[in-house]
Amino acid sequence: MKQQSKTIQKKAFIGILCSVILIFLDQFTKYLAVQHLKDQMPVVLWKNVLELSYLENRGAAFGIFQGKQYLFLIGGVLVLLLIGYIYGKIPAKKRFGLLRLCAVLVVSGAVGNMIDRMVQNYVVDFFYFS
Repeated sequence: MKQQSKTIQKKAFIGILCSVILIFLDQFTKYLAVQHLKDQMPVVLWKNVLELSYLENRGAAFGIFQGKQYLFLIGGVLVLLLIGYIYGKIPAKKRFGLLRLCAVLVVSGAVGNMIDRMVQNYVVDFFYFS
């Protein structure tokens, strides 16, 4: 029982550490987007498929719910609580590693976007799929 508790604590620590690193990378890449893409022509990575293009997203996916920042903050907190709960229920077995990774990625993206919304009132996006 004690060994299982230590394993769960280790997995939680690794998840939190990875989230913090990914949140830092999220904010850093958004900083780079502001510095190098804002007011510039898009950088084409794959013609007619993918380009880097600066965008200030004041809504959700495809710009819906423009200007409803409080909804996004409340929703973000609820998502974080739900994923935290689910993460705690994921068995500490190796075969569930991909599921834990997905949870860490979703949490990191949600926190990164919440930081943008609180600080700037919009989310910096820079990946554009044609």
